[in-house]
Amino acid sequence: RVGRLSFVPLQMLGVGSVVYWHLTEVAGHGDLRPYLIIQFLPIILIPLILLFFPARLWPARFIWAVLATYVLAKVLELGDQQVFALGHVISGHSLKHAAAAFGTYFFLLAVRRRYA
Repeated sequence: RVGRLSFVPLQMLGVGSVVYWHLTEVAGHGDLRPYLIIQFLPIILIPLILLFFPARLWPARFIWAVLATYVLAKVLELGDQQVFALGHVISGHSLKHAAAAFGTYFFLLAVRRRYA
């Protein structure tokens, strides 16, 4: 219930952080702090939630896998040029999207397992 009630406000916060970043960029002093909090706070909070509030309905290993693919996607995004320099075949940015797709797959597995 809490997840459903918080979904739209959290989405609005995410969009708002990008709008704020853009407005401050146009003003000449781009402020990424809200965007960075929205991006990286879940990486800290989700493991804490999983550790202190064990899931009764969801297989936690799939949620850990979703988190791991998110972290991998961020690492690939940050290492975009270095990844491309390894073989000049594919960039870290492209692999980031593949990692995100795997995260979605793990989430789908968790949902299917919950309702199976």
